Amino acid sequence: MPRPAVPSGASCAPDRAGHASGEFPNASGSRRVQAGNIPRVCGIVPDRSPRESALMMARRNVVAVLVSLLVLLSGEGLSAQQQAASRRRNDNGPVDGANTLPAFPGAEGFGAETTHARGKPVFHVTRLDDEDLGPKYLKPGFFRRALYDAKVAKGGYIVFDVAGVIRLTREAVIPSHTYIAGQSAPGAGVALEGAAVLIGTRDEPVQDVVIRHLRHRGRFLKKGSDAFAVYAKETRRVVLDHVSVSFFQDGAVDITAGAEDVTVQWSHLGDAVDSKTDEPYHGEPHLISYGSNRVTLHHNYYTHTHSRVPFMSDKVDHGLLEFSNNVVYNYRKYPSTLESPGGRGNVLGNLFVAGPNTHSNDPGHIRPLIFGSGGFQVYLQGNYALGGMGHDNRDASGQTFKGRDQHVKRGRTAWVEGARESENVPEIRMLGTSQGRTGTVPGIVEAAPERFADIPPVTITPVPENALRVLRLFGALPRDKTDARLLSEFVGRTGEWKMEMPEDGNEYPGEPFPDKDHDGLPDAFEALHKKDLKPSGHDLHPVYDNIEVYLQQRSEELEQEAPPLELTWNDILKASQPPPGVKLTSVTPETNPPPTPEPTSTPSPAENPAGNVPEKSDTPAAVKKAPVPATSHDSSTKAVAVARPPRPEVSSRGSTESTARPATSTASQPEGEAARDSSSATGSMVPMALLWLAGLAGVGGIAWAGLRSKKPSPGLSGDVFPVTGRLVFGDTYPAGALVVLHPLTPLVDIHPRATVKQDGSFEISSYGQGDGAPAGEYRLTVTWHKPILVQGQPSLSANRFPPRLAQPETTDLNVTVSPGVNQLPPIKIQP
Repeated sequence: MPRPAVPSGASCAPDRAGHASGEFPNASGSRRVQAGNIPRVCGIVPDRSPRESALMMARRNVVAVLVSLLVLLSGEGLSAQQQAASRRRNDNGPVDGANTLPAFPGAEGFGAETTHARGKPVFHVTRLDDEDLGPKYLKPGFFRRALYDAKVAKGGYIVFDVAGVIRLTREAVIPSHTYIAGQSAPGAGVALEGAAVLIGTRDEPVQDVVIRHLRHRGRFLKKGSDAFAVYAKETRRVVLDHVSVSFFQDGAVDITAGAEDVTVQWSHLGDAVDSKTDEPYHGEPHLISYGSNRVTLHHNYYTHTHSRVPFMSDKVDHGLLEFSNNVVYNYRKYPSTLESPGGRGNVLGNLFVAGPNTHSNDPGHIRPLIFGSGGFQVYLQGNYALGGMGHDNRDASGQTFKGRDQHVKRGRTAWVEGARESENVPEIRMLGTSQGRTGTVPGIVEAAPERFADIPPVTITPVPENALRVLRLFGALPRDKTDARLLSEFVGRTGEWKMEMPEDGNEYPGEPFPDKDHDGLPDAFEALHKKDLKPSGHDLHPVYDNIEVYLQQRSEELEQEAPPLELTWNDILKASQPPPGVKLTSVTPETNPPPTPEPTSTPSPAENPAGNVPEKSDTPAAVKKAPVPATSHDSSTKAVAVARPPRPEVSSRGSTESTARPATSTASQPEGEAARDSSSATGSMVPMALLWLAGLAGVGGIAWAGLRSKKPSPGLSGDVFPVTGRLVFGDTYPAGALVVLHPLTPLVDIHPRATVKQDGSFEISSYGQGDGAPAGEYRLTVTWHKPILVQGQPSLSANRFPPRLAQPETTDLNVTVSPGVNQLPPIKIQP
């Protein structure tokens, strides 16, 4: 369901996940409150009257029921995420798909539909100490007491009126329908240490949990401890967002014993310490095993890991995994292991960087970074693996370390060649087996030809851009000294496995925000709204609680206040260049780049004031069949929103069989594969980066990711109808600008789009070049970035259009597509 529009006159800047962050007075009262401002969080906006909201909800309910009936009657399936959204739940989850929103704007993946504590009371943490006592002896204000009170109330929001370190005396068990709001803490925030956080136990599985902006800093009382454990057969719908986990002894976030529908995003997981077991360094962030399934790991930063980034074991039958847009630094040997029999996974846009503890390659051999067994199928697209200075895992005499030694000792310094350091290198080199076989091994590990549609998609950004965004925004904010060190170690390619916890000097000062009525909503936030708000009320949004609006605002403030990153993609590449004299394994470059349209001479707006679309030219057939651009960019982070994957046909036996359209499908084309100049085959990264940026900006119609290769089931979006138009910016035609239609119809998950041509004209595409869009109502967004050089480094210009036109929440451009031929009136934008 699209998020409501932003009120007229409100200003929005898109944030790191593609949703909009409002420029509004600080919720905590630390900034001046301007009278007359419309209070809101972009994406959570009170822009309709109660009557209008009720009418819209009723209409969407009817549409959702009709769509669900059509799906059931036709036997054709929605995507997994839509199926989950449209079914009723018996555990206080969402009632139906029409009203389902993500847990918060920016939540994505398998766990994103949790309703967490919605409608539940608020419980306060006011002290940092902890006691191992029975519930009736726990004092008010303890974190443990807040958890107990939430359990009794069958859920609740847990907010922090104090900043600092809470040292747990034993495991903390999170109850169902709980939202732990670390972002509510004042000052430098909150950290836990001493014991694990359990999301589900053998006796108490839980559902619907959100944990945000929380740190775990080790100092365990028991050996071999995890930091977070998502556990138990009926544990469902869990989201960890912006958590920072270091100094754990075993797992950072393990998902075991049947837990399902879990998302871990925008977090740091790594930098472990001695496990106090037979394997001293056991820094293994994610074990997914013993029947657990349906896991999304995206936009995370992993450091100084042994393995299990992630490990989906053979105890998971037909596992489903999304592992995308992560940054992995200083892994040991095989960071990612996928052994689930019959399992499937999307692995998109990740960056692996070798570090001091990474094992070097054998001469003439590249070690795969993602290895599997059990017939696991992996869809690889747009991943990179860069080299670095590691070690050879041998002692001074040349003997290989074995047993305990390989967990505590570092061998002789040696260069580690990256498995895929440029687009010239086949991506299949990143896949293989632990026996050293690279690429598809039938029946053991296989590269899939297209993205798996039954895995909920996440917002994907090409690696050169995503790495910088993740490094700037990972973990609990504001960043403490541990996370600052881990960022510095990536930049300098330093840091290593450690047996003892370092003294980073973390301090977490902060004074509580004034809150006279003690309801979790600071006085400044309520003053902004000129009324006493109830935390579970809906004054600010028809679905999200008032306190959700506040907590989202706090999270967005923390992101906006994160300091700029003093690092470029070119810096990362330079640090990955081998020293002189290192002999690298030869690689056969990829061939058959997609064609690039030839520029044509077109009249200027002054010569064509009516903005009429000219007759189609005799464009070469190869150009007409070129993939359609499928990226959109906001005005600040330039995040790429990849078109959703093809929906597979569902046979009577329930198996999926995707059918591609050869003329238009780009599903097998690696993301980020632009048309390449033959001179780039020499390995020069600057021309390649320029081509990447050109494609990112939409110049020349270069495509980055495939549109749907097959139309969905009848009754979902129906047929498409031609849509053409013209875009004028001042007195110029913005060639290369991106036009995207965002549907207002619930449960329709296609975003038709077009790239503006030299004459300002555009043709909307959904499934194939220029085929049009389904009939319906849309919001239209437009962005225009141009490739530029900044101090000799490839970059993109800022969005040249007004920022409000870049997001569906803020644009004032609306489009109706009707059956038949649609020619839109000229769209004229003033500079």
